[in-house]
Amino acid sequence: MKLDEIFKDWIFRYQYIYNSRLTDKKKTRFIKSLFTDIMKFRQDVQIIEYNSDKGSSLRNIYVGDIETADEIVCTYYDTAPNFLGDYHLFDRNKQKASTTNFILLSSTLTILLGVVGTYLYIKFIADKFEFLSIQTLGLVGLYGLYFLMLSNVVKGNILNKNLIRNTSSILTILDLIRSTSNTKRAYAFIDDGCYGDRGLEPLLNQKKKRAKIIYLDSIGAQAPLHIEENIQINETQASENITYVFSANPSESDDYTAYFLSKKDLKEKKINIENISKLNDFLKG
Repeated sequence: MKLDEIFKDWIFRYQYIYNSRLTDKKKTRFIKSLFTDIMKFRQDVQIIEYNSDKGSSLRNIYVGDIETADEIVCTYYDTAPNFLGDYHLFDRNKQKASTTNFILLSSTLTILLGVVGTYLYIKFIADKFEFLSIQTLGLVGLYGLYFLMLSNVVKGNILNKNLIRNTSSILTILDLIRSTSNTKRAYAFIDDGCYGDRGLEPLLNQKKKRAKIIYLDSIGAQAPLHIEENIQINETQASENITYVFSANPSESDDYTAYFLSKKDLKEKKINIENISKLNDFLKG
């Protein structure tokens, strides 16, 4: 696959400018950019908002008619909160635990940092306090930055790297949209995919019964490309007519093959163009 100027521009913008998609504000910025990019090639783009049991709304972006399509290629666009250890595909219980552990550990360390900093201030500087001094204004600024950092830490929104998971899959679909004109295929960018199926459920409810869903994850990882059908995720029943396409390393267990990506895999600064090219050639054919 030859990288043209359009694809290079997408890589730059979605890796560096619209790279974080964890908060509503940043998701909105991303959606506006994605909508503009798609409209250069397709006019049948919709942004559909759904209510979520989390108290906030979900926003899915659909390209084509998802109610009549025979095939829907989709991926999630939100940024996952940070976590400890590897990314275990299809094991949400393990991912939830590693995310919780990261947030607890990082929050504890950040609070301890604040306590130590306050203690040192009281011990060595507080007796020189002047209300309108540069020193006091600087201290107020430092505390402001500290609480801003703490608010991000408790959400897991710190040191996130999402070029591989899941910007690379977004770029894969963008390239498909601009290079194919299959009227029987639709595309979907799903919200809240890092947390489960909340964003996928409205799509499953709206598609026709026999429509096939091709669900992409971490396509650009430096790992083998896999195609698996009807995967069972933890205790949930395997969804019919869903084909999962992903790049990951296999980990054999006694009962089944698990898949994972290490932290090193997830922090790669370059995407695996070969995997994207293989998948797009397969879907175009």
